Amino acid sequence: MIIYENKTDLITRKILVHIARKGIYDLASFSKLAKSINIGRSLLYFYYKNENEIIDSAYKIFIYELDYHHAYVKQRQFNFNEYLDYLVDMKDLYFFLIECVKIRDSRKEFNAFVKYAFNTIDRYAFEEFTKKYELGYVETSRLEYMYHSLRSYWFENSGIHDDWCYEKVHQLRDDLDHFMIGLRNDLAITPS
Repeated sequence: MIIYENKTDLITRKILVHIARKGIYDLASFSKLAKSINIGRSLLYFYYKNENEIIDSAYKIFIYELDYHHAYVKQRQFNFNEYLDYLVDMKDLYFFLIECVKIRDSRKEFNAFVKYAFNTIDRYAFEEFTKKYELGYVETSRLEYMYHSLRSYWFENSGIHDDWCYEKVHQLRDDLDHFMIGLRNDLAITPS
């Protein structure tokens, strides 16, 4: 269980959940943000001078939580299906990451969130994906392209934060299994 010891981290956590649910677009409006996370605007100004301070604080919380979940997944040695199910437990971080992916081209400051996730917990998912579909023989660049394409599909079809549940994950996992059968046939991917 993740525990926060100071008010700034608790408020930042609320902001992270706000972004996961509603997107990144309100960060510049402290009035809208304060109303959405149910705190006074003056309190928000007390803890953050501007949007950049919010983003810096969000990055700290994001890494803290992602590292916690990454360590848990590795310790439990989740296979790919278990990892995908665990995304329900990581719902806030997962949808926060999706929001970062959506705007990373126009808002470069959110690239750091995406890079960190892709180089940690997503790297674990990639390794488990490779094992599940027995793709260790596929050239690395081709395999990474396939994985990134399927991850993009997954992100685009995840729906919204409030509807995220095991049933949705299982539906997307079934889609993924179906795509993998098609990819094996289309690309003539067969073990050597």
